[in-house]
Amino acid sequence: MPDSSARVDEIKSSPKIDSFFRSEAWLEAWIDTYGKDPRITLIDPFGRNNPREIFYRIKSPVRKWLSFQAIALAGTAIHPLSAPRSEYNYVGDFLCDEELFSALGNSSWSQIVFKDMAKWAAENIELLAAKTGWSLHSNPQEVTYYVSAADVSVYKASLAASTRARYFNRRERLKNSGELEFREYDIRDADAFFDVLDSFHCIRWGQPCYTSVSRSFLKNFMQRFVSTGAILMQAMLLNGKPISVLYDVLYKGRRYNLQSGFSEHALKGISPGALHMGYAIETAIESGQEYDFLAGSGKNQNYKAGIANRQEIIQTVTVEKSNVKIMRGLKQFVSALNKG
Repeated sequence: MPDSSARVDEIKSSPKIDSFFRSEAWLEAWIDTYGKDPRITLIDPFGRNNPREIFYRIKSPVRKWLSFQAIALAGTAIHPLSAPRSEYNYVGDFLCDEELFSALGNSSWSQIVFKDMAKWAAENIELLAAKTGWSLHSNPQEVTYYVSAADVSVYKASLAASTRARYFNRRERLKNSGELEFREYDIRDADAFFDVLDSFHCIRWGQPCYTSVSRSFLKNFMQRFVSTGAILMQAMLLNGKPISVLYDVLYKGRRYNLQSGFSEHALKGISPGALHMGYAIETAIESGQEYDFLAGSGKNQNYKAGIANRQEIIQTVTVEKSNVKIMRGLKQFVSALNKG
């Protein structure tokens, strides 16, 4: 078992996904939008104005009669704040150090929630918590899914026959159903794109994809991001009518699928959303990019596991003071009694 310093060296040298979620554009847009929320207080531990070091404090309710002061990374959302999810998170310029941990210790808090951290970043927090003696609660790990391939045909051949048919081989049936075209939206037309996306989400999920505040944040982000990456808001149309949309972010050789939506009953025996994603995957591979579906699963099945050929781990870890640890233990004890 390696000692902590050896493990830190391993973490430093491990491969890392530097995602757009920790880009200045995402973080500065987040701070500009959600930093105005009266429920939160922004914290800059060193006063360096480095967006990757900015945290916020918020009162996080546990019960109607109980709440804790929680701290979280800017760019991530913890209850009760609602914001688009970010993944592959990390602190500072990759590694959270003891100096930063010590600075946070001077703030008023009961919990520090490191949400959806890259695996190596979560391990970094765990090592620092052990050094400081702070209690740590780790949520179950989650899987993110992506495609990494050098050749489209080889990648397709690796898929199960049913998956290959669903995402690629039924294109001709789709084309034979009418005039097929693709429309890309400029970021100035983001609201029109979000309206289409929301129309699909309301039918499938019973609610819009993004709130008005989330829309404002994403438009702020996109305006800042265009100098360092690319945004793709694309609709697939059949006979002039949108039947599928993809909201993708391209950054450092990786294409992230932030959101998608499609018409469930547009065509019998064909999933326009799957075929649209198949086109996107193919384009990414041909462009030398990886295609990242991020975490989460579909409504009825984990489709990402079938179409992806690579996985990463993310995890939420929470540093806790003794009052939270005691309350967590009481909660588990009462739950066990109720089950008994």
